[in-house]
Amino acid sequence: LTAGESHGPALVAVLEGFPAGGQVNARLLLVSGSAVPGHPGFSFGPFQDLAMSANDQIVFRSTLESPRNTLRAVVRSHGISFSVVAFEGLVSPVSHELYESFSAPSINAAGDVAFKASLKAKAPGSPTEAIVRVRGASADMVADNGGGSNLGQIFKAFSAPVIGSK
Repeated sequence: LTAGESHGPALVAVLEGFPAGGQVNARLLLVSGSAVPGHPGFSFGPFQDLAMSANDQIVFRSTLESPRNTLRAVVRSHGISFSVVAFEGLVSPVSHELYESFSAPSINAAGDVAFKASLKAKAPGSPTEAIVRVRGASADMVADNGGGSNLGQIFKAFSAPVIGSK
């Protein structure tokens, strides 16, 4: 969609389910191309798989783009500010394997984030997938496909997780 012939391309949102003549109070919080807080030289690429908590916190996948690199990432909102909770190449909490890619993330009312991570396995038999939970600034592994589960089980594969409120 465009904003019109005289104004050129712009960000346009289509809101459904509002009564005719109703008013909406909306504010633009982040736009693709914005600088990434805490990562000088990087800007946000396209946003994907947006999820919102009951407390209006947002989590989504994006790319972090610089002239030399494009990294996949999971990003969480804190009010009107945003922080990167995981990105490609970062050491994961799973046997010190590196993050490679991410599923659609989920977020609960407490702000905890969960996602499936694909991992760059360093050695044969190392986990290649894991479910990760991020609480505050701390990430921990819930389960992986290398037998390192806190649940005492061995898993072969995972789908994107949904995180509850407790």
